Amino acid sequence: MHRLRWRRYAGADALIVAALLALLVFDRTVAPDSGGSHSSSSAIIDIAIGAFLLALSVFLARRSPSQHKAADEEPQGPMLGRYFGIGFGGMLVNFTTLALFFDATKEIARADVSSAGKTAVLALVIFMPLVPVLAPLAIYSVVPARADSILAPVNSFVKRHARTIGLAITLAFGAYLIVKGSLAF
Repeated sequence: MHRLRWRRYAGADALIVAALLALLVFDRTVAPDSGGSHSSSSAIIDIAIGAFLLALSVFLARRSPSQHKAADEEPQGPMLGRYFGIGFGGMLVNFTTLALFFDATKEIARADVSSAGKTAVLALVIFMPLVPVLAPLAIYSVVPARADSILAPVNSFVKRHARTIGLAITLAFGAYLIVKGSLAF
């Protein structure tokens, strides 16, 4: 069962890497490095992403709480492609992560640091959205007998406060990006 989860999140990671490469190329053509100063096109992108996140926070605040049922993850034969696709699709509609990922990639591409430094930060940017997935999988892999007792309270807390957590993230980063972009003008 845990192998199926790893496959699903490999799909999410593949989308992050593909988006990273596309954004690096896009950012170099739209907002080339301006010697450390914030270009107007970069500021406009920050403001647009911030506005998107604030609009998403309004949507999250107005949406009624959903009642998700746990998916049956019993193996039904070889389904690598299916689980890879689920991970890819799940990341494709994870708008908050993609918006923040886009902005982080834009800033990394514009940074006046060595290629090794950019590569290290890009690896961190790729890894960070996957921590909520990889940490539980790592716990199940390392201490499977205790994993449920470790993760059950965390799962319960996240389920109770998922809406508040999502709202706080979108509001905080949306406001930050709008202020950051506005200060560049």
